[in-house]
Amino acid sequence: MPPRELPLPNSGLVPDLNLRYAPRMETATVITEGDRQTVRLPKGYHLPTPTVQIRHEGDAVVLEPLKPQAWPAGFFDQIHITDPTFERPDQGVLPPVNPL
Repeated sequence: MPPRELPLPNSGLVPDLNLRYAPRMETATVITEGDRQTVRLPKGYHLPTPTVQIRHEGDAVVLEPLKPQAWPAGFFDQIHITDPTFERPDQGVLPPVNPL
């Protein structure tokens, strides 16, 4: 069995149980107010959206940025097909359009 290698000082990596190197874990502060909790995330863990999805995975609580459910404002105004050889593919049988 080969000898275990220790991480280099200040490398930011620590060996996990399978002797692979994993990022060092940081801690966050949990603030309880009544029946709600707030977690103050350290620098480098800021989320790119104001809303997240939350779920349990075993004992862990996982937060994931909520992906937008609509196209960004002006998205379709920016789409221009200028290639004269472009042909719209057959759309099959479409239902009738109801007038507004």
